[in-house]
Amino acid sequence: MVFLIILVSILIFALFRPGSKPTSLIVNGPFDLGSSQSIVPMSLDNTGFLKQGDGTFQCFVYMDNLAKTGEVNTCGIQPNQPSCASGLYGECQCSNINDCGNCAHPGYRELFSLYGVYKLEILNIPDASRQNAVSCQLVIRTTDAANTFIETISLPPLPVQKWVMISITKEGREMNIYFNDALVSSSKTINLPTATNIGGYVANAGASGLSGSIGLIYLSTEKLSSSKISSLYTYSTDTRGSPKSIETKSTGFSMATQFLQSSPILSNSFSLPQFNNVQPIPIMGGDGAGSQVSPLYNVRSSYA
Repeated sequence: MVFLIILVSILIFALFRPGSKPTSLIVNGPFDLGSSQSIVPMSLDNTGFLKQGDGTFQCFVYMDNLAKTGEVNTCGIQPNQPSCASGLYGECQCSNINDCGNCAHPGYRELFSLYGVYKLEILNIPDASRQNAVSCQLVIRTTDAANTFIETISLPPLPVQKWVMISITKEGREMNIYFNDALVSSSKTINLPTATNIGGYVANAGASGLSGSIGLIYLSTEKLSSSKISSLYTYSTDTRGSPKSIETKSTGFSMATQFLQSSPILSNSFSLPQFNNVQPIPIMGGDGAGSQVSPLYNVRSSYA
């Protein structure tokens, strides 16, 4: 009898590990991109993506036509100016470890930001003064221990009026960015990405001047392979590239939270959630097994 009690206790601890934090999470959404707001509550994350060398951030984005404004920004040789020849930004050293305002990119809107360290920016103005302007870029806050820098990775234009699955994987200084199932950039930062939460949040999205939606947010300490990202895109979209069974980009969402705890003993697969009023999509995990999750905030937990 004593042996049985000990065995059951060990199994319970191995399966659920009381007090442990999840190393991956999923937030359903959708969220409006018209203003900045939190899309991942602080309570649902243990900063594993930020502090560990490997990780994946993934989301679906629907952008309306970009808004026209009267802004005009010039190229040049200053640290916060893009090259007049290429339209690219070089490495910019911040004024101090806490202030990178001198490295800001005028005219760009922040589509989403992770911890204030990783930001995807969009240039949403027609700017005749910068013919080579990069319309989409990933901005990363980095450090060499003594100084802080802003480094920028140029990306292709983000398609509008259609759903796009954006995936960012990292391994140390290496950053891979995918649009849908296509690798659009593979780059290494000059310095190591900052491992400190600068923004005081997990993930924010949206800005004045943007119009659209973001949802199906996935954050993990695992670096997904190209083949797994391709499989995720195939299983989670219809023939038009839209998340399955979603007819509009503005469906409502519930703020309720559901924790789905698992461990390698139970399963090594993972799932993407679905918007409200649709069927869950089975996603293939590392063992080829399918699993399902319901809408709402979804956190599928795995433990280090």
